[in-house]
Amino acid sequence: MAKGFFISKTLGLVGIVLGLGALATIIALSVVYSQEKQKNASVPNAAATTSPATATTTTSIPTTAATTTSIPTTAAATSIPGTVPGTIPDPTTAGPNNPWNQLRLPKTLAPNNYTVVLQPFLTPDDQGLYLFHGNSTVQFVCLEPTDVILIHSKKLNYTSQEGFLVSLSGVDGATAPPITETWLQEDTEYLVVQLRDPLERNKSYELHSIFVGELADDLAGFYRSEYQEDGMTKVVATTQMQAADARKAFPCFDEPAMKASFSVVLIHLSDHVALSNMPVHTTEQMTLEDGKSWNRTTFQPTLKMSTYLLAFIVSQFESVDANQNGTLWLQSQPDCSLFLLHADQVALPDFNAGAMENWGLVTYRENSLLFDPNFSSIGNKERVVTVIAHELAHQVHWQRAGGIQFGESIGFCGINLQKDLMVSNDMYRVMAIDALASSHPLSFREEEINTPAEISEIFDAIAYSKGASVLRMLSEFLTEERFKRGLQLTGPGLVQAHELAHEPTKGDESPGLSRAALFPCRSSAQLTQESCFTLALLSPQSYLHAYEYGNTVYDNLWEHLQKVVDEDKFALPGTIKTIMDRWVLQMGFPVLTVNTSTGALTQQHFLLSDTPVQRPSEFNYTWIVPVSWLTSDGTSGMYWLTESTASVADFAIAADPGKWLLTNLNVTGYFRKYVQKQIIPLFNYFKNVTSDWTNIPDGLMDHEKGFLSRLPPVPVFLPLRYSEILAISTACSYGVPECQALATDLFSAWRANPAVNP
Repeated sequence: MAKGFFISKTLGLVGIVLGLGALATIIALSVVYSQEKQKNASVPNAAATTSPATATTTTSIPTTAATTTSIPTTAAATSIPGTVPGTIPDPTTAGPNNPWNQLRLPKTLAPNNYTVVLQPFLTPDDQGLYLFHGNSTVQFVCLEPTDVILIHSKKLNYTSQEGFLVSLSGVDGATAPPITETWLQEDTEYLVVQLRDPLERNKSYELHSIFVGELADDLAGFYRSEYQEDGMTKVVATTQMQAADARKAFPCFDEPAMKASFSVVLIHLSDHVALSNMPVHTTEQMTLEDGKSWNRTTFQPTLKMSTYLLAFIVSQFESVDANQNGTLWLQSQPDCSLFLLHADQVALPDFNAGAMENWGLVTYRENSLLFDPNFSSIGNKERVVTVIAHELAHQVHWQRAGGIQFGESIGFCGINLQKDLMVSNDMYRVMAIDALASSHPLSFREEEINTPAEISEIFDAIAYSKGASVLRMLSEFLTEERFKRGLQLTGPGLVQAHELAHEPTKGDESPGLSRAALFPCRSSAQLTQESCFTLALLSPQSYLHAYEYGNTVYDNLWEHLQKVVDEDKFALPGTIKTIMDRWVLQMGFPVLTVNTSTGALTQQHFLLSDTPVQRPSEFNYTWIVPVSWLTSDGTSGMYWLTESTASVADFAIAADPGKWLLTNLNVTGYFRKYVQKQIIPLFNYFKNVTSDWTNIPDGLMDHEKGFLSRLPPVPVFLPLRYSEILAISTACSYGVPECQALATDLFSAWRANPAVNP
């Protein structure tokens, strides 16, 4: 039998009492926890809306010539100066389906224009904080009746206006309904205004706000940058609104499709200079309560544009001419009819991106704009040139990402850059990423991008470099002349265009899904995807003019290019859309294998590993591939591979040991290739034409007079020198002894005399 034990009666009773007490305590704590959790979930922003009103001192900032607005000088903290009890929404109304719980703005309101007055303080307050004070008025139109106004706001403290965070008035006879409550919804970054009655359809209103923000050193929104000069620390107030940080500078409808005009006023110390997107309209000097001399600089209104392109800077930078060295601020007004008349360029000490294409006020990281021939390398020089070209191309074409990456290479307004820089700078670099199973297409699915953080994550090499490479391929097989004619880039006029941008799509008027250049919107239901681009006027019939200040889907570009193809009766294996959808809507790229014995040509999805691809493709990862080719006897052409396999008689050249086949001329196609039994013949060919690597024959570096250009079926815009380099590189990588000996000799010669580069 089993062993047992016994306890006394007294000890047993004590144990029972203690156990019951512990159980009662656990039950009570569980009930309290449940009640507190339910209460917290029902209050949208308790921390931001329950703070009591505080006494503040004020600085008077003029908003017009006749009136002043009192701005609190309290530190930008968690409490909101002037907020009063009663601005918290009824807990019974809170829930995940309410509009303030959604990440995207509803389509009930559309802004027309903003008036923004900002005063940055470039010295810290008593708490060591750098602040800016501001007031703003946004005029908007009601598209659908609604009793809720949602406007983005992030890390701004508001001054109470009659017990609410904002005030509302009607425009042109419209009557504004009374405000019943206001609050800040921090998780979705909204300022919420609840109205007693709905706004009326097609009526306009103005929302007024007074606020304080911090000039933090976080490189986002309206922020602080510092530098040393003559042993002193100097402070710059500057901006970086992309992707979704304009809401940190002032309350705004901070989605790219919510375009409006902006009237900016900066109040700054008189020994500082103020810059914004547009030229200065007026400047007046004033003395405020602190006894210091301040300037009120008013800028001309912008044209209609997205919030993330707005920019303003207050600094002690000096303007210099473009031909001066050692510049900190480069002010340029290029003599080109395609440029905006105002195009300031500023190098910032602290800047998160390489550069930012703010319309008329381009900002740069210092090493992306400044070049010192005494210290900078040739690589730095190339970087500066291409970045400036990239950002100024935005001012001309105002496309997104890959479109501009391509534009920086083909040049504009008489600035001719080498397109072949794209091969090493963009194409090869991005192929290493696009060959991974974790890659993504140029156009994302709607449900994949939802938050500002996810938007920032897709500003990647796929969007920029693959977009540029695919556009380059399109331009090459169409010919550059047809490509430009489709865009009407050669037409007259001033391009006043601005880019669309960054956020996930939820319907026809929304901004975009991806950073993918010209490859954004997959349907009319995604009309304003982030990578859709907004372009502006050239000739009346041009693509740029057709979508001036509007939003496009990438099919609109294909349609305009297709018109040129149809006009010229240019033969293609399908429409531009049919061809390009394969490159835009599926990730990766193909590797082509040529069997020179049989002429067999095959394609398959190129991957660097055996990791399975999880992302499905409606095209089953096959592409319509333009394969340009040339043989040693001068025969050439363009073959379109439309299926997984094909047989090409012209590629069966292995029977003649001295004959070679070259495909993908000048590396214009976005694909890898493997031509069997061609390494040594190609190596020997270039050995012969260079007289055993001792000279560069005429035309080898010529864009138009090279021997390939004498073959009309093959569009050639790049030097054949790349094919020579590739032939040597491939032969050496495959261990061809003669090639390895050549490389060793050339390297030894360079080491012996670095001044002579063989």
